[in-house]
Formats: sequence, C-alpha cells, structure tokens
Amino acid sequence: MSAIHVFTARMPVDEYDALRAYAHFTRRPINDVVLAAIRAYLGEKGRAEELDAAVERMKEQFRATLDNLGD
Repeated sequence: MSAIHVFTARMPVDEYDALRAYAHFTRRPINDVVLAAIRAYLGEKGRAEELDAAVERMKEQFRATLDNLGD
C-alpha cells in the first residue's frame, strides 16, 4: 500500500449531503467515492498536460529557491 495523505476539503452543505446520499445508496464509503472522482478528473484527456504545465510554471516561479537547494 502506498503512503496516505489526509486532508480536509470544504464544500457547500447541499453538495456534501448529495455526496453522502450517493455514497449511502451505492454502499460505498465517502472516501472511495471522492477518490474515484479525483482519479477520474485527473485521468481525463489533457489533465496530465495541464498538470505538467502547472509544474513547469511553478518551477520557473521558484527557480532561484530551487537552485539554492542544491547548495
């Protein structure tokens, strides 16, 4: 099993209620439903390219800091 990172997500109450109801009716834990949705979102065509572009932008933004880490 890979490492697990726990985080808090905020959402409107009505969306949480819908999520909870969906999980209940599909007899799945909320965590499983949310994880499946995140994986589906990240797996959509073009998401990998978007993520790669965002990482490149962050590298450029923090280039000086990253370069100093090697010192």
